[in-house]
Amino acid sequence: MKKQKTAYHGQQQQPEVQLVNPFEILCEEIVFSILDFLDDNPLDKKSFSLACKAFHSIERSHRRALRPLRPNYLPKILSRYRNAERLDLTLCPRVTDASLSSISSSCGSVLRYINLSRSRFFSGTGLSRMVAECRNLVEIDLSNATDLRDAGVAALAAARNLEQLWLRRVELVAVKCNDIRTLDLSYLRISSKCLSPILKLQYLEDLILEGCFGLDNDSLAALKHGHCSSCSKFEEAGYAPISQIRWLLSHMFGQ
Repeated sequence: MKKQKTAYHGQQQQPEVQLVNPFEILCEEIVFSILDFLDDNPLDKKSFSLACKAFHSIERSHRRALRPLRPNYLPKILSRYRNAERLDLTLCPRVTDASLSSISSSCGSVLRYINLSRSRFFSGTGLSRMVAECRNLVEIDLSNATDLRDAGVAALAAARNLEQLWLRRVELVAVKCNDIRTLDLSYLRISSKCLSPILKLQYLEDLILEGCFGLDNDSLAALKHGHCSSCSKFEEAGYAPISQIRWLLSHMFGQ
């Protein structure tokens, strides 16, 4: 027993080997670059996030785009992803003023893009607060917001940095953002009387008037050649100009 005890005390203790997480050596920019390669596969990114607490924190800071499945998940999601710049709510048809208020307080000046094209139940009050809090909004999609009224659209005037605005199938339109660059007015019941504000947009680059049957040839000619000289993209697809319709009828009936 003594020999065993002596032999035991005579043994040299091996130094403990400390395992080092290689990701702790890398700077945040390199780890973010690695995560960029996982953007095309959400399952891989989710597996990365669930690997450990460190990866969970890294993925939380890296994510810039969110597409929640339900509006009631918004508070929890927005509290986790504080750096989200793009918010797609096309899967959330019931977005209320309270939802927009939550977005405003959580995202603030970080938010640059929001898609509300499939959302309902919000008013100009919610839009006004969101635009006031999210000062760096560059793109807003309000397509299909058929219940939106002038007060709601007028609230967008506070979005000083707004560059792209989608208003497809919106019943009433009031253009008040002088720095707008892209304007989609497809399928709106507008006439030549509504073109005066559009002609004042000196920075307008893309104008889409698909399905705007209330515009005649003279209105389109004024837009294309006379006033919107800064436009690099002009689309009026979806209908034949009046002159083409007259020509077709004259040849059909021999007039």
